[in-house]
Amino acid sequence: MIGKMTQSKEDEDAFAFTDKYKTGIELIDAEHKRLFEIVRETNDVIAAQFLYDKYDEIVDILNELKDYTLMHFQDEERYMESIGYEGLELQRMAHNAFVNRLNEINLDDMDDNQKEYLDELLQFLLSWLSNHILKMDKQIPAQM
Repeated sequence: MIGKMTQSKEDEDAFAFTDKYKTGIELIDAEHKRLFEIVRETNDVIAAQFLYDKYDEIVDILNELKDYTLMHFQDEERYMESIGYEGLELQRMAHNAFVNRLNEINLDDMDDNQKEYLDELLQFLLSWLSNHILKMDKQIPAQM
């Protein structure tokens, strides 16, 4: 059709919080959206061509990500407790594994090999976030 352009999967914005990620739980969806925004900010810093040394900016973003993730996991787990969610322990294990991975980030390694390290980190963050929401968090409303 003239004037209409459909977006293929290849053109899909990997950093967009789209309807496919929505759980229908307002607080959780709002926090997931912010997590996607933080991952996008990470990508923007990595892609910034005129910013040679990205160390300080990445440290700031990682600190924000750690703080926000901990808050989000607490909110999400509190919500799951309130509805008696059967998968709570699996969620806690997944959340703890993610937090441990964030805590294992070696900033000295990152400073020495910024591009490679940051590309790998970004891929991990985006993959974990999207897979966790689609495979685990979207199951939460089923028990409401």
